[in-house]
Amino acid sequence: MKALLLGYYGHQNFGDDLLMKLSLDRLRANDSIKHLGVTCQSGGEDYVKTIVPYVDQIEDLSLRRNYIRKYDCVLFGGGGTIFEYRQNLTYLYACRKRLSDFLEYGIANRFGTRFASVGLGIGPFSDKRGESIAMNRLKYHSLAFVRDQTSFQHAQDHNVKNAALSHDLSFLDFDNIEKAKPKRDAGPRSGPCVIIRSYKYGTAKNNYAQTLLDWAESLPESERAELKWVSFQPSYDAPVIDLIERAGYQVWKWDPYHMDLEDCYAEIANASIVITARMHGTYIAGMLGIPTVSIGLHPKLTFAANYFNNSVAIAADPSGIELTEALSKAARAPANDMTQEISQISENLERTIEVVNSWISNNKADISKISVGNS
Repeated sequence: MKALLLGYYGHQNFGDDLLMKLSLDRLRANDSIKHLGVTCQSGGEDYVKTIVPYVDQIEDLSLRRNYIRKYDCVLFGGGGTIFEYRQNLTYLYACRKRLSDFLEYGIANRFGTRFASVGLGIGPFSDKRGESIAMNRLKYHSLAFVRDQTSFQHAQDHNVKNAALSHDLSFLDFDNIEKAKPKRDAGPRSGPCVIIRSYKYGTAKNNYAQTLLDWAESLPESERAELKWVSFQPSYDAPVIDLIERAGYQVWKWDPYHMDLEDCYAEIANASIVITARMHGTYIAGMLGIPTVSIGLHPKLTFAANYFNNSVAIAADPSGIELTEALSKAARAPANDMTQEISQISENLERTIEVVNSWISNNKADISKISVGNS
C-alpha cells in the first residue's frame, strides 16, 4: 500500500509543520503502508526530512499531477486548504479550475486512487462561486474529517462523502505541550507573549500590529522588558516583523532547521498572557492554561478560542480599548483545569486516526463512533 499526505508543507510554518508530523507519525504506525510519501514546497525538503526522517518519499507539491496516480491513498492534511478569498471569479476561470482538479485528482480517482481528509479546515469564501470552485476538489473524496462546525456545514452543503466533525490535530500533542508547563513552585510567570501573523486579505490586513505596538508602549517598563514577540512563519510574517523590529523589539522566529516543536512550546509556556494572530497560538496557549486573546484575522481563531474558558476572540482590527478589555476579560476568567476535557479530545482524535487507517488498509470507514463537541 502506498499512501501520500498532501498539504502545503515545506513553508517553515510552525502550525503546518506540527500537523504534518502528527499525521505522519500515525500513518507510519500503519503496517499496511509500505511506502509513505508527503508533499512539500520545492526547497523545503531538507528540513521536512529532519522532522519526519522515516518518510519514504518527499514529493514536489507543484508537480502532483505527475505522481498522484502512483499512490493507492491520498490524505489531504490539515489545516485550511480549501478556501477562496477572491471575488467575482469568471466563468472561464471556473472551467479551467474544474479541469485542473479533474486532471490532478479525477483521473487518479478513476484509476483507483482513493482520497480522504483529516483535520481539514474549509473556508472562508468571498462568494458562492468561489466556494463552488474551491469545494470541487472534494468531490473525489470518500472520507473527510473536518476540524470545526463551519467546515462541517460546508462539507454537508456540498455532499462530501462520509464527512464527519473532528478537531484540530494539534490536540494530539497535548502530552508534550503539557510537559512544557512551568512547575508549580517555579514562581510567577514572565510577561505577555504576542504571536504575530502577516495578513494580506480583507480590509483589516496588518492594522492590528500597530494597535499591539501602541499597547506595548503603554506597558510599565518592567513588563515591557519581559514582553515576547513570536513568529511562527518568519518568511511570511516579514512585513510585521519589520514593523516590530523597527520599533526596537526582538522577535523569536521559528526555525525548523535548528529547533524542535518543543522549543516553540517552551517559548510560550511561561507567558502571563498570550495575544495571538495565529490559530495554533490559541490552541497551544489554551492547552498550556494561559489566558489568551485571539485576533480574529480568520474565523478559525474564533473556533479555536471557543474551546477554552480563558480565551477571548476579538475583531481583526481591534481598537486599543477593545484590546485592553479583552485582555482584562481573559485574565479574569477562572483558570479551570481542562486536562480531562483536552485528554478526551485527544482520545477522540486517536479514534479518528484509527478510522482513517482502517480506510487506508481495507477501504472501510465507520464514522459512527466519532462523537464530537467542543470542550
